[in-house]
Amino acid sequence: MSFSHIEHRHNSLFYHLKPSQFFRFMMSSVLRIAAMSLIGIFSSVYVYESALANGKSHINALLIVVVFYILIEVTKYAFLYIGEKASIQKGFKFCIWLSGIPFILFIPSIIFGGNNLFLILIAGILLGGHAGLYWWGYHGYFVKAGDSKHYGEGIGKITFLQTTASVAAPILGGISISIFGFSSIYVIAFALICVSLLILGTDHDYKQKHDTSIQEVADDASRHPLSFLSLISRGMSQQTYGVFWALYLFLLFNSAFELGAITSVSLLFAAFAVMFIGKYNDKHGEIRAILFASPILSIAWVLRYFVFTVAPVVVANSMASFSGQVVHVSIDELMYKKANREHTAEALLYRELGIVGGMLGSLITAGMFILILGDFKPVFLVAALTSTLPIFYVINHYGRSR
Repeated sequence: MSFSHIEHRHNSLFYHLKPSQFFRFMMSSVLRIAAMSLIGIFSSVYVYESALANGKSHINALLIVVVFYILIEVTKYAFLYIGEKASIQKGFKFCIWLSGIPFILFIPSIIFGGNNLFLILIAGILLGGHAGLYWWGYHGYFVKAGDSKHYGEGIGKITFLQTTASVAAPILGGISISIFGFSSIYVIAFALICVSLLILGTDHDYKQKHDTSIQEVADDASRHPLSFLSLISRGMSQQTYGVFWALYLFLLFNSAFELGAITSVSLLFAAFAVMFIGKYNDKHGEIRAILFASPILSIAWVLRYFVFTVAPVVVANSMASFSGQVVHVSIDELMYKKANREHTAEALLYRELGIVGGMLGSLITAGMFILILGDFKPVFLVAALTSTLPIFYVINHYGRSR
């Protein structure tokens, strides 16, 4: 197959964009994911270690981690509304560029926060602001530029490249921390974000056409409770993995390198999954994929609760990475179709409200376990339970569509 044919095929997924514009959008998102992988997998460990270094007890250090991530999620959702207003006036790419401002401020806050826990909390607010603005711009641009008939393939191709970047980032981050310390990963992330913005550019932007309100989003959630619960499930699993599973592995092996290596090896299975799932969903629909993968993800979370050595950890993590990507790509495809059919703003806020709700649920639940039991591990079992929620959504969806 010639390169020109591949280029044409990629462009058919984003039929509003020239091949070079699609390539820039794709590579920009890949570099950003690499940066967020470095930050995401190690930040819970960094905040925990910083709290201990500042004289906090084990329990209080864990609670500071919980508060740090709660600040991120609350601020993220608040900044989605700023992103919505900016996309109406300036465009979705403008939102992505705007997200660079809080990220630039985040870097010195998190680095110097190692000696000042107040700065770490400020860093959480800034990272949440970056996330809210970026994801509004990214998802809005994807909806506007993409071909609704091939959302699954489009998501699959971009997610494959993003996951490939995520495979390399954790182990390289672990090596960097082992040699240069935690601050090095934030410097690397800063460089990656800067390059990603330069690659993205400012041309060929799209503006948001319709305004929305929190009441409209809440009404939408009440009309489609099972769909909303599937998004809560995704947020719960995603946050439990990124914060508490990463922290558990670090405490278990006491090594940033082993945390990075285990994560990288497991993500290889996720990369394999997204190579095929998008195109499969375009042909057969999302229902089969979700019914197949959701039970596996639930079982993987149960296994994670009981594993203590490297080999079982890798097996459980690989199962979760594979099945999690299948479920998440499938749910994303359904949400993109919803955004394409209806008002983009309302659909994107609906998606993010569900995911952020699940993330906050994970944090609050873990915080309660920490206060009552002195341990966050039972949240793994809660994640196992909520991972089955997409099954009820697709069964209901299938029943109504027959």
